[in-house]
Amino acid sequence: MTTVVLSAPPILQFFNNLGQPNSGGSILTQVGGSNYATYQDSGGTTPLPNPIPLNSRGEVSNAVGATCQLFLVAGVTYTFTLYDANGNQLNQATYVAGVGAVTSVNGAIGAVTVAAAGANNDITSLGALTSVPNIITAMQQQSIAASVASNALTVNFNGGPLAFRNATLTSGTPVELQVGALNLVAPSGATLGTINATQAQLALVVLYNGGTPALGIVNMAGGVNLDETTLLSTTAISAAATANNVVYSNSAITNSPFRVVGYINITEATAGTWATQHTLAQGAGGQALPANSLGVNQTWQDVTVSRAGGTTYYNTTNRSMAVAIQLANSGSSGAFGGVLTVNGLSVSNMYGIQQTGAGNYFLTLFGIVPPGGSYATTGLTAITIPKWLELR
Repeated sequence: MTTVVLSAPPILQFFNNLGQPNSGGSILTQVGGSNYATYQDSGGTTPLPNPIPLNSRGEVSNAVGATCQLFLVAGVTYTFTLYDANGNQLNQATYVAGVGAVTSVNGAIGAVTVAAAGANNDITSLGALTSVPNIITAMQQQSIAASVASNALTVNFNGGPLAFRNATLTSGTPVELQVGALNLVAPSGATLGTINATQAQLALVVLYNGGTPALGIVNMAGGVNLDETTLLSTTAISAAATANNVVYSNSAITNSPFRVVGYINITEATAGTWATQHTLAQGAGGQALPANSLGVNQTWQDVTVSRAGGTTYYNTTNRSMAVAIQLANSGSSGAFGGVLTVNGLSVSNMYGIQQTGAGNYFLTLFGIVPPGGSYATTGLTAITIPKWLELR
């Protein structure tokens, strides 16, 4: 005997209060009070407009008015609000979830029976369970890519499910979304605040953008807060995208939840001329993009022989690092000391007075340098540098 399942309506049709097709009406789809995307394709790559327009037969249609199927994000419970052609609310359904029959997951799970008539589409029975692939682990790392061509940099998020923080900062209810493939091109001239012949770490972020996800890029040397507890605003990318503390995307976005999906390391001989391929593309997830606490898996290194006062250096590691520079008076009496600057700001300023015949005096400059940040000693007066250490 052939096993069959109940078919869902292939095309959804809605009616007005007179029982007639709700011609010209619409459906607003939301989760937790925020607009939430639906799709016209089973791959979840082409979102429908929100509200979804209804055609002359009251059927779900896409942006060009063509009748289409309605696909929902798996595991997400929507609220659907139905409006007539004049924008009057007709009704609202507060529990709308996708329904389907699952028979296997990578061949590891046997038959799964779904209660077709159940209010919650509950799974009521599982077949023989032989081995469950570690689906959670497989999804932990996001899939990204990058390439250079014609002096432009293209970055990609290859798609997948993402859970964003709520746009309302007082709400802890996340918003889940099946995000399709996204790309972003940094044209020639767009330095993103990078430095000639110096490795840069560029973070890739996916912005929720009201249910229409967009890809963004930002230079991590600029210190933009990417801890995902806040909202990001972006600037439209162009050849004038030259700041290291601005998030760039295809179009400007205001106050959007976001997820960090990875980063790339890249070095160009001339900043903004994207001619050399990146040296690392790392998707976020697991331990690949951790909080990187200072001192974890780092050691103090003596770099005295390769450092000199008055020269600007850059942190080309993927992590924040500490710098400790010992200053010694040069033997003459009077003032001695110096300043440590990070990204052009004075973070450590140490001066002393050498008394005649009082022996040697030592001072230490100390500071933290973020990834991609610059650091240098300035204002050096009557000193030598016997020791320069970096925690990296």
